[in-house]
Amino acid sequence: MNKKTKNKHFRYLTSQFIDLLEHFNASTSDLRRNGLLQVSRNGPSVNWSFYDKLEKEIKNECDMGLLNFGSCGLHVIHGAFQTGARETGGGLDGLLSSPYYLFKDTSARRDDFTNVTGCNEFPLKFCKQMWVENGSVCSRVPLLWPHLKSFVEACETKWKAKPTSNSYNALRDAMNDKLSVAKLSFFNQKASTAYDLLKLDLEKERVENKKIEVGFKAEGELKSLLSTKAISECQVFQFREECRQFVVKCVNKIFERSPLKYRLARNMACLDPRLMVSDQEHSKSKCKRLLEELLTLNRDDGDDVDMLVASCTELLHDVARCEMKSRFKDFKVEDDRVDMLLYECMGRNKKFEKLWRVVRKVLLVSHGQASVERGYSLNRQIEKDNMSEGMIVALRQIIDYFVLVGGMLKVDITKELLSSASSSRYRYHQYLEEDKRKKGQEAIQRKR
Repeated sequence: MNKKTKNKHFRYLTSQFIDLLEHFNASTSDLRRNGLLQVSRNGPSVNWSFYDKLEKEIKNECDMGLLNFGSCGLHVIHGAFQTGARETGGGLDGLLSSPYYLFKDTSARRDDFTNVTGCNEFPLKFCKQMWVENGSVCSRVPLLWPHLKSFVEACETKWKAKPTSNSYNALRDAMNDKLSVAKLSFFNQKASTAYDLLKLDLEKERVENKKIEVGFKAEGELKSLLSTKAISECQVFQFREECRQFVVKCVNKIFERSPLKYRLARNMACLDPRLMVSDQEHSKSKCKRLLEELLTLNRDDGDDVDMLVASCTELLHDVARCEMKSRFKDFKVEDDRVDMLLYECMGRNKKFEKLWRVVRKVLLVSHGQASVERGYSLNRQIEKDNMSEGMIVALRQIIDYFVLVGGMLKVDITKELLSSASSSRYRYHQYLEEDKRKKGQEAIQRKR
């Protein structure tokens, strides 16, 4: 927690590139092991071996467990859409990627496309690992579809030397499918409203293909094709069945890999300000289960659990009666900060001091893998050619400090900072000499 603003703030320590566990232990040797709450990981299934080994070490050293919220929820959503698209036989990945690669690094083919169609826009790149974030890619392909169709027709009828690449063959085959545009429109609609998929309960009700919302554009495309008798009612039924399979596969994969299958993630809902006002009993029961889970991991003292539950009950009563009730009831997840709101209720009140310590721990890990994902975005912005590992780490630390103080112009110019800047060239030459010495030693060892 930031001591000045009292809100949650992530600090960058360092980066390690290979031999994950060994370098992780080396880089965190100055930190207290019993203060490690969570290890975030990028990807839905990678680094579980590292996590298991690290958890065993901490269990042996500190007799504590790590707070496990599963893997990256964002990658789970991407993977769910990938599963739905590939297992339904729609071939969406090829349909979205082939137009881009057909014109990639081929200026002559791009000129031919412009001359034939008069269009200066080209398909965007489709990333097969980030399905939900390809909305702009999926939106452009239907817009360019008439131009792409004209280009393929010109290749087949007007020119002797037509393309022979896999991307061209995939696009040509897609042209023969009358429902290609409808499939793209359906996928784009689901990618832009992915939250609605979580509302489906596959255990209580059977999803019928007639009840699947394919989107306004897809419905319009189906009606247009039916009116011109380009497709039959049977093909429409088959299309809706594929859409139903897509939705079912997506929902099953999300529920299978979702962080919500972990008790910690589910019971953290007790900190939802809206739930604390609307359903206090439900919030209290979730708080109790959350404390029990922390006790199982040895993150809480068993003697304090009953007292913390009583404090939670008192807090809920205070919230229902205090002036801040409207702020809890009208809390907006997209705009408001739950850490600031709860600090005003608990952090400033001594009777909730112990409860706030526990809540603060949970809030620190409530974003799951978000800080890791944000770090990859920062790396992509600062990375240049021929940058060493030390340079990347140094730049990340500088950016992190700017974020902490509120911007570059708010950095205090202290004597230590001026002294460090004046001696930077001397330290740079020292670094070069040390690097030269290490490389010389490595060369000698290789000769042996």
